[in-house]
Amino acid sequence: MKRTLKLFSQRNFKYGIAVFVLNFIVAGSLIAKGRGDTALRLPWSLGVNVSTFGPGVDLSKPLSEKVNLRIGYNYFSYDYPLAKLDNELQGDAVLQVGGPSVSIEYYIFRKLYLSGGLKYNQVNVGINGQMSESVFIGDIEMYPEEIGNVSLSLGPEYRIVPYAGLGFGGGITNRRRVSLAFELGVFYHGKPQVSLTTTGMLEPTSSKEQEALIEKNISPLEFWPVITFRLSYKFTNYRVEGEAAK
Repeated sequence: MKRTLKLFSQRNFKYGIAVFVLNFIVAGSLIAKGRGDTALRLPWSLGVNVSTFGPGVDLSKPLSEKVNLRIGYNYFSYDYPLAKLDNELQGDAVLQVGGPSVSIEYYIFRKLYLSGGLKYNQVNVGINGQMSESVFIGDIEMYPEEIGNVSLSLGPEYRIVPYAGLGFGGGITNRRRVSLAFELGVFYHGKPQVSLTTTGMLEPTSSKEQEALIEKNISPLEFWPVITFRLSYKFTNYRVEGEAAK
């Protein structure tokens, strides 16, 4: 019997919502603090992006001429049938990435900025499959259910992870409503955690020792590179108060 992978658990969903709400609380406090610190009318911007953390949307608000606050959410899920790899297999390989985020961008120059913040990491990889047909060992026919099912899932050690990046584009003082930006960054999510479950003749292979061996082999994958292309739209034109009075 084919089993369904449940990578997006209810617990992870609740944590994601909690972090997203926290993002808004932090954003609200920082914006409120920044209102009295500048004489500029700095507009909100809505952005859409494509990244190695999944496609997403974000909302940003400048706090000064050099500091920008951004909150967003990215998500991507892909299901790949194992039969495309080998027609003797059935099942799926699933990749899931994304999560809510909050970050502060500091502009070193007009369009070059440093970015730092937190992400709630929903990255998961899962494989669930078994033989699609019977296999003969000598004169003995072994059915797929007898051979067994393999279920493997990989997730990060940490869900709430620090992020740092370097970007170019956009610009707080850019008067154009539409802008493009490119950002290259990385976040640390710890050593990947492995869960291995097998049934039938394969059941002895799903030991804690085997899980530990897999974790050791993939332990260098502690960092997740994030490459982002963003298109943003400002809700209002950039103006200083002196200009607005004219």
